[in-house]
Amino acid sequence: MKKYINEAVKKVSRNISFSTPGHKGIFSLPSQVEFDVTETIGTDNLLHPQDVILKSMENLKRIYGSKKSYYLTGGSTISNHIALKSITKEGDRVLIERNAHRSILNGCILNKLKTEFMYPSYDKKTKLFLPLSPQIIESYLKKYKDIKLVILTSPTYYGMVLNIREIAEVVHKYGAYLFVDEAHGSHLNFLDKNLSALSGGADIIVQSPHKTLPCLTGSSFIHVGSSKVNIERLEKVISMISSTSPSYLMLLSMERALEYMEEEGRENLKNVLNLIKELKNDLKDKYFFYESDFHDPTKLLFAKENVSGSQILRELFKKNIRLEMADINYALALVGPVDSEKTLVPLKKAMREINLKEENFKDLYRQVLPEKIMEMYETFERESQFINYTEAAGRISADTICPYPPGSPIIVPGELIDQDVIDTIGTYLKAEIEVTGINKNLIEVIK
Repeated sequence: MKKYINEAVKKVSRNISFSTPGHKGIFSLPSQVEFDVTETIGTDNLLHPQDVILKSMENLKRIYGSKKSYYLTGGSTISNHIALKSITKEGDRVLIERNAHRSILNGCILNKLKTEFMYPSYDKKTKLFLPLSPQIIESYLKKYKDIKLVILTSPTYYGMVLNIREIAEVVHKYGAYLFVDEAHGSHLNFLDKNLSALSGGADIIVQSPHKTLPCLTGSSFIHVGSSKVNIERLEKVISMISSTSPSYLMLLSMERALEYMEEEGRENLKNVLNLIKELKNDLKDKYFFYESDFHDPTKLLFAKENVSGSQILRELFKKNIRLEMADINYALALVGPVDSEKTLVPLKKAMREINLKEENFKDLYRQVLPEKIMEMYETFERESQFINYTEAAGRISADTICPYPPGSPIIVPGELIDQDVIDTIGTYLKAEIEVTGINKNLIEVIK
């Protein structure tokens, strides 16, 4: 049998990685088959921890400074569903940032939650979505009086970090819970300037340590940040939704990553940030590097005038440098606690050497504000059909339509498809940007 996946992974693994997972393929992890065990005498039970797993999670709690913390091995998609179910009940209204991860949207559907969306501002100068301010969030809370839960993403895929401390004060003033999807922020706690959601006062936080710490893909943390969260309900939901066959390899890798961060990683991050500063200074004549007080400094977000981020990504790949992602405007390199001169010097050299050609393109961003006809969860029970998206004006979407990147939905289930939506979809497709929810020009709509 030809091993297609094996051949592809072997080829890619030769690259120097500036993408997930955070171990970058260079950090030693317990991945041998001999460590792939299950619940037995001496290994404890993740869904009912009494011994070694409980003790290890106490370390997790201590390191992050939470009220309580949990290991999960089903990825943060499952953890997001757990967080939603632990705080809300069917029919509750939640307030969500429009660029939320699809697992958040799907969790709202599964839990039959009423949803209202907040739209971040788009900065035409930098061509980036700006972080939601506490004032904007408060304006939505004033408009919708019955919000049970506010759901935010920080950092975003592009590294934008929200002012969680001030936002938490606003959210709690209106009697709501604050849930932060911090999938890309497990490392923030280890920076000198701690921008983490836990330190800011969020009630419940989900992290994907495999994205920015040296552990295996699919690893996840849930942190409880306040006494408002019902621990008994949370643990009941964890037991209901999580697999009864957790990966001990993931558990071992999370524990190993925490050990490294305490003993070496925190200090190495300081060295890495200095190397990033040197790289930016040496290449400032060739690239624009995005920086702000509320931007994750380990997210190397850069651009070149009249050159697409996609071209930069492709050319660096030819030099055996693998970036996390690129869009029309930017390229993104994820730098982490296991990086060093051995990885950052080759990146700098390749960025200097690649031959980039000017392109004729324009910013694709279009703000679309579709009308909500029904709740997302209501569409899940309705019959649907697939039609050409160009003929869908006046129909109700049965799926999330999202250009990737940047990952902010054009339309979600239950919203009305109008000509503006159709034109926006067409703009992205013509630019050869992947649009999830569109397959061979077909879109799913309610019958």
